[in-house]
Amino acid sequence: MQTDFFIDSSLVSSTRILYTPSLFARSSLFHLQETGTLQALHPHASARNGLVFFIFLMEDAWEAKDEREEEPLFSENIQEIKEYLDRNFRSKISLDGLAEKFFINKFYLSRIFKERYGTTIGTYLLQARVTYAKQQLRFTDRTLGEIAEDLQMEMNYLSRIFKKAEGVSPSVYRKQWRGSEK
Repeated sequence: MQTDFFIDSSLVSSTRILYTPSLFARSSLFHLQETGTLQALHPHASARNGLVFFIFLMEDAWEAKDEREEEPLFSENIQEIKEYLDRNFRSKISLDGLAEKFFINKFYLSRIFKERYGTTIGTYLLQARVTYAKQQLRFTDRTLGEIAEDLQMEMNYLSRIFKKAEGVSPSVYRKQWRGSEK
């Protein structure tokens, strides 16, 4: 669709896709069609001259990485371990115990878990426990001591990791949540 606002041969047309509204885009765009074409009042000099070469190098490096790295033999079962953690996070779980239960070296288990999920097993368990504590604080009248006992943790430790994760103590969290209901 051609607009009749400015019939001017000095408009610059392009079919590039704009992902973010840059300063240039906000100040110079005259017309943007749904087809992805645009017209600007003046040409744009890209500051990304080396970007294409950089992307080429990154794609080449990524393909080389894929050729070097095959999928670990145990990777199909790593999901099973995560599901086990999701079901049993309220129990005391050690890396040694997990490795023994799933017949895998604990260092290898740690490495492939972190590669797959982007976090360590210990951090994953703490996040699950804090999420459970948040749920209990919001929807029950249980004390922090009872919640900590349910998680088989010391109350002070639970309070400390809760505050580190949420930025407020468990009691303040409960008050804020209950205050928003009223």
